[in-house]
Amino acid sequence: MKRHYASIFIGGGYFACGAAVSNGNSLVVEPSIYPGSDFAAGFHPGTDYAMLEHPFAVEFYEELIRRKVIVGGFVHPVAMTPVFALWCIRHEVNLLLSSAATEISGNSLTVFSTDGLHTFTADRIIDLRPDETGRKYLTALVYSPSLPPGRPGLRFYPLLPGNEFALELELPGAATWEEARRKLAEACRRTSTKRPEMRLLFTGTGFHYKKYPNAVAALDCGLRSAENGV
Repeated sequence: MKRHYASIFIGGGYFACGAAVSNGNSLVVEPSIYPGSDFAAGFHPGTDYAMLEHPFAVEFYEELIRRKVIVGGFVHPVAMTPVFALWCIRHEVNLLLSSAATEISGNSLTVFSTDGLHTFTADRIIDLRPDETGRKYLTALVYSPSLPPGRPGLRFYPLLPGNEFALELELPGAATWEEARRKLAEACRRTSTKRPEMRLLFTGTGFHYKKYPNAVAALDCGLRSAENGV
């Protein structure tokens, strides 16, 4: 593997992978085991998928429809992950997975990977890890015969055809994972007093931040980043 790049992007989300393609000679450092964890781990389906500009983003969107990841306006965010991994391979995104950035010093980045510490240099290092000072969200999948009622900070919306709905819990940026899970459990308990038939099916394994309306829009912004000076 090369040790010097024009650009290094920390955080292998959809924007970063698009930006790597747009800028060329780039390395994307991602702590999870797959690209696009910003939407998959957060179980965030997003909205407004038709508002795309870059042809590579349109290509990805059309592939999601062809593979039935998007059906009738419904999106399964986790099912996008293997399709996005194939997209990254086709577009030769240079990904370093299961790797955490441990130190940034000028144009030097130290990374802890599965095989130990590595140091890379770049003309520029762009840290795309989430800003924890704003609001963030925890999403879960629930079963209910009909759409459960929401309240301030708690929203339910259709996610998959049938009786499965997304539960979205708004949280302060400083909330820990343990606090978020406790608040989610309390939200489910309070809702189940009015909807005893509601069942929690699945919880996202990370937060999402709503910086982009959806994963493909984030990819689209990344693909257009070079022309926008990013």
